[in-house]
Amino acid sequence: SISHTVVVNALPAPIISASSTSSTCNGDSIILDAGIFISYLWTNGSTEEVIYVTSEGTYSVTVTYGNGCTNTATTTITGSSLPTPSISASGPTTFCDGGSVTLSTGTYSTYTWSNGATTQSIFISTSGSYKVTVTDINGCSATAIQSITINSNPVVNIIPNGPTSFCNGGSVTLDAGIQTSYLWINGATTETILVTTTGNNIVTATNNYGCSATASQYVNRDRKS
Repeated sequence: SISHTVVVNALPAPIISASSTSSTCNGDSIILDAGIFISYLWTNGSTEEVIYVTSEGTYSVTVTYGNGCTNTATTTITGSSLPTPSISASGPTTFCDGGSVTLSTGTYSTYTWSNGATTQSIFISTSGSYKVTVTDINGCSATAIQSITINSNPVVNIIPNGPTSFCNGGSVTLDAGIQTSYLWINGATTETILVTTTGNNIVTATNNYGCSATASQYVNRDRKS
């Protein structure tokens, strides 16, 4: 009789472990680890024990044991789309000092604004760049940014060229200073006006940002000689 011993080696049993759950946000980096073996061949061509993936899909690895036997393991990564937030404003995002605007984003699970607010909308009255990070029901996050510019109002002072109380027949010139445009209570649109009557002279001046402010100067012509 003749006998021959046959040894059947066990196949390796690779298990792919992921650094996070199999459902992830698109763009996130996930570590896939095939365990310790002699050699590896992943479907993406890598021959390392560990690979980094950033997109959804099915990933397989063929490993080789020390006895030369091979086996394959497969895992599927499901990617959730990232939210695409945008910021809408209730009015212009460039305005004059004293104005305001409400910034709002879409409907999500949570909100974190750069000013610390956690509401869907915020009230803004100061210049700056406002960022909101939103998180959807899948736990995926994304960011949107909106800049707000607040321009200064002009400082308006009326300077008379002489006394503002004088006798009948007298006059005084009122000067509103250098601005972009003017509107006096008498309808004048010049920097200066000549006043010969009693009354409160009001001017609204506008600077190059389109912002306005008002000043007034009372003139009395009733003083006797």
